Amino acid sequence: MKWFIMAKEMNRVELKIPLLIGGATTSKAHTAVKIAPMTPTPTIHVNDASRAVGVVSKLLSKEKSLDYTNEIAKDYDLFREKFLQRTSSKEYIDIATARNKKYKIDWSNYQPVKPKEIGFKTLEGIDLRELVPYIDWSPFFRSWDLHGKYPDILSDNVVGKQAIELFADAQEMLEQIVNEKWLISKARFGLFPANSVGDDIAIYDHKNPSKETFRFLTLRQQLKKRQGQPSFALSDFIAPVGSNIKDYMGSFCVSTGFGTKERAEKFEKENDDYNSIMIKALADRLGGSIC
Repeated sequence: MKWFIMAKEMNRVELKIPLLIGGATTSKAHTAVKIAPMTPTPTIHVNDASRAVGVVSKLLSKEKSLDYTNEIAKDYDLFREKFLQRTSSKEYIDIATARNKKYKIDWSNYQPVKPKEIGFKTLEGIDLRELVPYIDWSPFFRSWDLHGKYPDILSDNVVGKQAIELFADAQEMLEQIVNEKWLISKARFGLFPANSVGDDIAIYDHKNPSKETFRFLTLRQQLKKRQGQPSFALSDFIAPVGSNIKDYMGSFCVSTGFGTKERAEKFEKENDDYNSIMIKALADRLGGSIC
């Protein structure tokens, strides 16, 4: 919503500078369909912060800027047209009908396993070396605009050479990150008593299971499906409040990014944009591996 408002406001005050859209809640579809039409200024979705440097370089280039923004605009126009055509062909049902078609589970034959520990737990200082084997490298290469699946990308006829060089640099910095403890990892997770209440999930105090402390508002599918197909909501998979079954739900938050900002800023002060981007990309991949 904030990007939508910003685009409208830029249009109102006739601000012509390019608008870069990014973040976990954004997408090319959202940018092309909802935001770009709000302003004539170049509006560009950037998948990852590490790609912003390349985008800004093209926008600042006197030789490339106009062709680049025109190409983006044409691409978004075509994407928006196809998206709207696809959307218009979908049929939806009302919420009452969707709730009647909910996924049904026989709770009478279900007995949840009680977690060994209920409540919150925090893990700090996880050894990053333990996370390295679990890194998914494919998104790492995509953040540098090298597209392909790891390890096949290393032998790719088009980008293989660049991928090998990039991977070698990444391994060298990764070794420093681990050995010199450049980054700090933390994880916090919790397991709580829970029951579904319609489309929602009620979370209870782990010390007082009769006291509701939070409620997740889950969405139910309303897309029209073929006969016999249920309209799912996440709450369907938690024992309902009237079943007299004590069910449980977990949640977690992880990060290996503590220290990334300081290290990246150090590289930037040294005019080393390459390694500034590299540390961010590796912190992101380590964060993914802790999940």
